[in-house]
Formats: sequence, structure tokens, C-alpha cells
Amino acid sequence: MSGAVPGMLQLFGDPLYFANGDVVPAGTYRFTYLDGCMKYSDSQSWTVNAYATGTYATWQVIGDDPGVFLGTLPGKSDYSTGGGADSDFEACVDEGKTMPPLDVVFATPSKIGVRLSDSPVTDNAAGLNGRNPTWRLTKVDCGP
Repeated sequence: MSGAVPGMLQLFGDPLYFANGDVVPAGTYRFTYLDGCMKYSDSQSWTVNAYATGTYATWQVIGDDPGVFLGTLPGKSDYSTGGGADSDFEACVDEGKTMPPLDVVFATPSKIGVRLSDSPVTDNAAGLNGRNPTWRLTKVDCGP
């Protein structure tokens, strides 16, 4: 889960790990969107990922190496109301909940985390009442 709060938005660029950063067993892990949205600048609309694909201005799954992105996390995509982002925070959350989960296979034991790939992060706006994008991590199988 993102620990970013207003006034501490530098956390939007820091890796955040599940299981306190401990290495978890190999296997397929499912990332399910739970709640929250953000803005990539105050002049933009509510979203989770500024782009549906790519590795810029998106929330990414990371493993042991925080610089290697393993997939884009589910949630609302786009940054402008005309392009698909929402002017209403709750509408952004509601649509995010309809997004399919993301399954990622970890062939070997690894740390699992999330990281926002964006620069600069100082113009990002946190979700209403601290409701930043969050996901549930579930182990789907016993390994590859």
C-alpha cells in the first residue's frame, strides 16, 4: 500500500514492499485494485495511472530490483477528463474496482513491491483524505 500523504509526496517515487520487504516464496501473485486515486498534477483529473501502458507515470510491480518493472498495476488510466480520467474522486475509485487484477509470476523467491514511475513527483496530488491507490496482494499458486 502507498504510504504517501499530503506534504510527503516524495514517497510516491519510493519503492513500497509487501510483507515488510521480506522475500516471499516463488509463485504467481495477484494484484487487485482496492481503493484510492491521485492526480499527476493539480491541474489534472483523478486517476491511478496516467497512461494505460508503458513504464512512465504508472504504478508498477517491482521485485528485488526496484528499477525493473514487472507490470502495470490495475486502476483507472489517463490523466485528463477528456481522455478518461475523472473529475469526481469516487467515480475514479468505482471504475478502478471494475479493472481486472494483474497476475505476475515470480519464478524464484523475491521481494514484491510497488513503485510509481514518475518524474517529477513533487507535482503529484494525494488522494482525498489520504485515499491513495492501494492494492491487495494474493498468492494464487504454489510456484512455477
